[in-house]
Amino acid sequence: MKTETNQPDRCEFFMLSRDELGGLDTTPQYPYPIGSRLSTFNSYLEHANPIVELICRVLSTSLGLPPSTFFEKQSPASKSGTLIRLIKYPAAASAADRRTSLLPHTDMGTITLLAGVLGGIQILRPSRSTNNEVEEVWEYIKPEPKCLIVNMGDAMVQWTGGVLRSNVHRVTYPPEAQAKHDRYSVAYLIRASSDVTMRKLRGGRVPDDKVEESHEDEDILAGEWERKKNMALISGKDCARSTGGKPMKGEKRT
Repeated sequence: MKTETNQPDRCEFFMLSRDELGGLDTTPQYPYPIGSRLSTFNSYLEHANPIVELICRVLSTSLGLPPSTFFEKQSPASKSGTLIRLIKYPAAASAADRRTSLLPHTDMGTITLLAGVLGGIQILRPSRSTNNEVEEVWEYIKPEPKCLIVNMGDAMVQWTGGVLRSNVHRVTYPPEAQAKHDRYSVAYLIRASSDVTMRKLRGGRVPDDKVEESHEDEDILAGEWERKKNMALISGKDCARSTGGKPMKGEKRT
């Protein structure tokens, strides 16, 4: 992929399907370093899924919805496009390497859990105007010991009619002395179950008003919705922008 400066990205991926690891799909012949450690990846899923369920329960109840609302739409027992992505970003040894490694984007799925040691991921703060010029403010997210970085995806924005927000983020070179080292991370990219509808939820504190154009209230299944978003991204019709952040029903913001 190209970055926003039209240069090639600086990252390598290896992806494992949760469906394949969980027996919902045929397991391919993984290369030895991966195939000999499948029990480790399954252990990771066993530890990560309760975290996802907790996040979903908190979000559901905060929106006045039944506690199981969001988790049922992305159950590990259902087929989906959920992935474990192993990522390597090479060290930024030279000045030419000190640039964007992965282009600005929002996550397509529901929730992302990111584990890593070195810095490098940045979020785009809301734009601010200075002397009638719009300024983009990128901010590093510092990894903390025994903590995961949690990111909201576009599917959660769609279901809530724009209440929950998916933020633009990118990966650049790690700050200061960290830039001299290769950066490794593990991303758990959770997607909606392929056969659930992407129609906006009703009830609770989800707004009753018409959803924005970017969150069409169409009765489309998640698998097809993701394919459409992928095609739009590949063709250049979709662009990276933060969406969501609307008030909940009964909430007023100044």
